Amino acid sequence: MIHQLIYLSSSEDPVDPPGISDILATARERNPAHNITGVLCFSDGMFFQVLEGEHSEVKNLFDAIKRDPRHTGVILLVERDVPNRAFKEWSMAWYRCPPDHPLGQQVNHLRASTDLISEDMDEVLSKLLNTVLHSLRS
Repeated sequence: MIHQLIYLSSSEDPVDPPGISDILATARERNPAHNITGVLCFSDGMFFQVLEGEHSEVKNLFDAIKRDPRHTGVILLVERDVPNRAFKEWSMAWYRCPPDHPLGQQVNHLRASTDLISEDMDEVLSKLLNTVLHSLRS
């Protein structure tokens, strides 16, 4: 089983392309050594990230993310074991989404609706992950 963790966070300061590039470069350098895969999405000042790998490695990375001053208001959406990686091709895929794009709207909806019951959250996250995967593969 693969441990999958999905979270939302806000950016304390406006994130510019060099800032995103730094985050991605660090992830792409470190993640393979820890057998972590995933995707980082950014929309309208918010990060949506999926981390996949061995339980302790994913937890250690998430703990580091929570201490990173570039991320504030970190909200854990889902933490679960899954049979397969959704983002096995990417040490850290990147997807930037305009806020008016349906994916950006879903991310904003998640931020406003973190009190959704788990069934609704699973359905919203499944749709969101499928949208991201489809966009990355096209």
